[in-house]
Amino acid sequence: MFDEIWKEQIVKPVGKVGIFKPKQGFDLEEEDDGDCNKKLQEYANKIKNTPLPLKELWNDKDFENYKPLFNEDSRIFSWAKSERFALFKKEDDDSINFHEYIEQRKMYKYNPIPENVACKSLEMLKNYDLLPTISPPMVEDEMNGYKIRIDGSTNKRVTWLELTVLYKKRSVIRLGLERDITLYDIYYYKIFDKYALDVDWR
Repeated sequence: MFDEIWKEQIVKPVGKVGIFKPKQGFDLEEEDDGDCNKKLQEYANKIKNTPLPLKELWNDKDFENYKPLFNEDSRIFSWAKSERFALFKKEDDDSINFHEYIEQRKMYKYNPIPENVACKSLEMLKNYDLLPTISPPMVEDEMNGYKIRIDGSTNKRVTWLELTVLYKKRSVIRLGLERDITLYDIYYYKIFDKYALDVDWR
């Protein structure tokens, strides 16, 4: 479907161009919502409604014995349209060790963009391969003053998939799921594995 939409938008652009003025304080060109913008909006809603399994683990009876070993950090960034839930390892004196933690995060920022840019973003997203490397290649492209970026990884320690669209160096779309685990005791990996977040939201 995306191939057909993409070709149609490149050959015969449709929709009236208007001006969308978000709170960031800059003008953003917008076309009438088409199938590609609608799909990006669907992805944003899907990510927003994705539960973070780590939060479920924290409230699970089976984890009660481990709670004294961790400090909970749950945050919602309404201005950025993102959420995170993290557990930081405690030291013997109950101080927080910020170098040992497990974190899950979701980003669902969406603003309408020109339909051909939306279609290009979806095409790049569809073709992006998630690889098990900690430093994966970032795919980038530019169109009509917009910069599209996609990166991600299935590395066991840091796993994520993110789509960012920039306009005048500011993000107008940022969609992604991410999990990050940095714990020195391998025993904890077995506990957290069954509460892993599936980051491939496509």
